[in-house]
Amino acid sequence: MGCTERARRAVDCHRQGYNCAQGVLIAFAADMGLTEGQAARLGMGLGGGVGQMREACGAVVGASVALGWIRGVESAPSPERKMEVYAAVRRIGEPFEREEGALDCMRLLGLSSRGDPPPPIEERPCDRLIERAVTLLEAELGL
Repeated sequence: MGCTERARRAVDCHRQGYNCAQGVLIAFAADMGLTEGQAARLGMGLGGGVGQMREACGAVVGASVALGWIRGVESAPSPERKMEVYAAVRRIGEPFEREEGALDCMRLLGLSSRGDPPPPIEERPCDRLIERAVTLLEAELGL
């Protein structure tokens, strides 16, 4: 399966200096009814495993935020609706974790602790992770 236009856009954004979550969100901005700038703002604090705490991978977090924006509701959701969206997020996160071996930024980058310096950007797996999160989200959304 080749790289999709959205995946290429997300990776390109990351290479321009946006974080992983921002790249994913920018790639889905039109689907969310947002400008690319608004999508970038939405993801600003989510990079580096959320605020550079090396927790949840920003690409997966960005995909989860986009999914919630697209499938969510603007009022308190019913328990059933909440469970539907959570299940959809798991359909992105679980295969990602199976294939990549982790969901957290720290392990994905091969770090032993939060304070370890990350590898040089050209050695990080982020572009591949972004591409995978985008393709999983596209599949979930039927795009």
